[in-house]
Amino acid sequence: NAQASQGFRLGGVNDPLNVPLCNEVDLQQFGGFQDYDDETMWNYELGFKSQFSRLQFNAAVFYTEIENLMLTLNGSLIEAEFDSTVFDSEGNVLGGVEDGNRLPSVPELQFSASATYTWDGGPFGARESYVTGLVQYVGDRFTQPSDQVPGSGIFSSGLPFGGATGNEVTDLGVDLELDDYQIVNVSAGISWDTVDAVLYANNLFDENAELAFNRERGGRARLGYMVNTPRSIGFTVRKRF
Repeated sequence: NAQASQGFRLGGVNDPLNVPLCNEVDLQQFGGFQDYDDETMWNYELGFKSQFSRLQFNAAVFYTEIENLMLTLNGSLIEAEFDSTVFDSEGNVLGGVEDGNRLPSVPELQFSASATYTWDGGPFGARESYVTGLVQYVGDRFTQPSDQVPGSGIFSSGLPFGGATGNEVTDLGVDLELDDYQIVNVSAGISWDTVDAVLYANNLFDENAELAFNRERGGRARLGYMVNTPRSIGFTVRKRF
């Protein structure tokens, strides 16, 4: 199979600048009601699907080109980098958006594999029984482009409050690159004519995955990692009418 597809996100008007934080050049360059262009994307994909008896193998390669990026992309095996640099009024790289830096939230490697074994019959006169396992791997990522810039784990509010001068520094002493993680889900089910019963365990090994680094109010307040749901075990019964 092969395909080429195009998509876009509407542009619009940015929020007003925080004027007290800007110098005259910033106000002249970024002030007013500046607008931004639509985000456009072309995606090219080539792949195949095959099945050998009970073994199914699918694979695909794709290339995605994005202009005027607003949000992030994801995929299976990706080398996603900025191909241009944005500078502020003083010539400094703005927010880590630099040619060659990685796009945020995009792992270089991501994959999942699942297997299901099914057999006829089962307890209580069941028509069919099965067990399923799913393994998911997500590689290391960055939450924001600036997280890959030296000193990204150091925060200062700049706001005097409650006796604090605002110049105090919070140094997390950590690299803000999010660690890779692996999730394993398993389930076992029984099917009758109109009823299914499933026993499942999601995140079987209780992996504590770092999904994103949250900096409230740009790092001026609470700091911490957003994580996944811990191990959950449950039982589901479904009835078809």
